[in-house]
Amino acid sequence: LPPNYDASNSSYPVLYFFDGDSLFNPPPGRVGDYLIDETLDELFEKKLTDGVIVVGIEFDPDNPWSEYMPWINPNMHDWLKANNSEPTEGGEGEAFLNFIVDTLKPEIDSRYRTLSDPANTMIGGPCRNGLIPIYAAFSRPDMFLKVMLLSPAVWMAEGGGAWLSNNQLIEFLENTEAPADVRIYLDIGTEESSGPQPNVFDQDGERITYPQAYIEGAERIYLTLISRGIPKENIRFEIIEGAAGTRDEWAKRFGSAF
Repeated sequence: LPPNYDASNSSYPVLYFFDGDSLFNPPPGRVGDYLIDETLDELFEKKLTDGVIVVGIEFDPDNPWSEYMPWINPNMHDWLKANNSEPTEGGEGEAFLNFIVDTLKPEIDSRYRTLSDPANTMIGGPCRNGLIPIYAAFSRPDMFLKVMLLSPAVWMAEGGGAWLSNNQLIEFLENTEAPADVRIYLDIGTEESSGPQPNVFDQDGERITYPQAYIEGAERIYLTLISRGIPKENIRFEIIEGAAGTRDEWAKRFGSAF
């Protein structure tokens, strides 16, 4: 909650953010801290924000993929053969978004003094959590018009075939009406990885790398958003040289992104 929440009668915008159990006080054994509360308190003290409510949505390590993928990836073992994945993953993302829209948001709006309109409702997440936020804004602009994508794992939406020839997220963005007033922060590090080199090839038959997949995936999101008519001034796209996808790295970028 904002520092002045109990002392005021004000209502506040809300940020729904994934990986919620690492946002404020990470549990023992969890590596990295987003420093969300410290960062927002500092911005409040500097009068760079009037306050925001942050809702952290817990990450379930027993179901690490499917809830964050509205589409089926039939070739997850080509990407994550040794990283706790099934051969096929995905398909539960729509149900996850429905939980946020139909259950979680109404509960938050009833318990707290929120500005509940879409212009004051933000949604964001990092890496594997970076597909649902943009999916939410395009499919439910009546709920979310501000999006924060930190190191989105665009490769999770691959449908098979050559790299980026059949990406279901990009196809969704290309074929869905773009929200007129959406505002999007998007970034990617040049050292992003999710394990050993994936067994995936580009259209020239060259085996790709994880840093390549992350950078090219983020670039494709940006170019698709521009092609869909979203004004450049409504998008901030950053490529961070030398940055990997870690909670400590995302903590460094959160204040600027917010």
